[in-house]
Amino acid sequence: MSLLNGKLFSKNTSKQKMLNQLFGALILGVISLGIFCSSMHLRTYPPKIKQKIKMQKPSRTHLHKSAHITQNKWGSINSTKFLDYTKNKRCFFLCDTEDNNNCFDAEETVLVYKNDVWPRKMRFMQEIRPRLNQRTYLEEEQYGTLDGVHCNISIYYPELRTLHQSKTCAIVGASGQLINSGCGPQIDAHDFVIRANLAPIMNYTKDVGNKVNLTGINFNKLETIFKNLVDKTSDDPEHVDMVENIRYLNDSVLWFTKATTARHAAEKLKVIASILKTGYKLPIQMAYIMRSSSVERRFHLKKGVYASTGMNIFAFARTFCQNITLYGFYPFDENHHRTPIWRHYFENATFNFQSQQHDMVHEFTKLSAMHLRGEVTMVTDKCSMNEKDQTRHIHVPKSFNKTLLARELQLTVGKEEMKSLMEKYVN
Repeated sequence: MSLLNGKLFSKNTSKQKMLNQLFGALILGVISLGIFCSSMHLRTYPPKIKQKIKMQKPSRTHLHKSAHITQNKWGSINSTKFLDYTKNKRCFFLCDTEDNNNCFDAEETVLVYKNDVWPRKMRFMQEIRPRLNQRTYLEEEQYGTLDGVHCNISIYYPELRTLHQSKTCAIVGASGQLINSGCGPQIDAHDFVIRANLAPIMNYTKDVGNKVNLTGINFNKLETIFKNLVDKTSDDPEHVDMVENIRYLNDSVLWFTKATTARHAAEKLKVIASILKTGYKLPIQMAYIMRSSSVERRFHLKKGVYASTGMNIFAFARTFCQNITLYGFYPFDENHHRTPIWRHYFENATFNFQSQQHDMVHEFTKLSAMHLRGEVTMVTDKCSMNEKDQTRHIHVPKSFNKTLLARELQLTVGKEEMKSLMEKYVN
């Protein structure tokens, strides 16, 4: 009997131990769950925002009655709704003044990194929906500016700036028509000078000028710069030439005119900026566009072809230039005197002006029509000393189909005015 009682006592003791262990585990689980739930409002944030939230816990008085965020019974913000809502904020116009006097369409804005921004901090992100930290979000919600379409760039993109408005701008193309044109002094007389794809300036200043404020580059030129700076050794002639060409630009702006999300462009731009600014201590400034815009659709170019770099530059320049003059936009092998000319003023390159990728003759037709309507000035002959003496005449080669220009004009000015402009100004 005593043995039996001993066994019973042993069984009861083991059951009690198991119950104690289960009860202890249950208590520990409840405590862990409470800690987990109380910290959930931080876990949905990215790591950089978590630290800010810990330091900036808003009081209930900061929450506007119409806020699109909620508080739970512990006073925590429903962070999921917060992040979802701020992603929907969109800047339709970017302004560089507090009174919104100087604003740009967000999809047509050239953004320049400030000189004090380190290359490793440059992201080249094409995003017009800025993320707000919690304090900024609550302030905008309280003052009713959260849904405003005008965004001050110093607030939402403090590392960037826009280009200032200029009264007169010159865009210099690469056509061989510039050879012996004597346009250099006239080009340099403009307030702002834009060039394309690092076309050489030295040894050609008499015809193309010396001044440069902005240089636009496309995918092909970006790839060339990257290969020469990264794949070539520092003593390689191509590497040295590329550095010297960019050094010649001084503190002007090197601007990538295409989408940074394609072909690893953003990563290449970061590397290029690091080599030039950190490695060689060059004062060159880096720029890109806020969002890749369809220049082809805006100017009704032919379907299936892409706008040339010159056409892209012209489209964006209209946002910060009041008066534009085009030089070297002449896609022909001969001039109006039937004299053969090089395709580039610095080399006799071999490429087609009309191809599956670009139709520069069609672009020339569009720009000529704009010239005749007074929307832009296009120089197609030698330059006079005084730009005011420049006539509205368009000099075209014999091979150019003037009927195409007449049709383009008639779309906007009417038949009679079209005939008058064609007879008077098109040679």
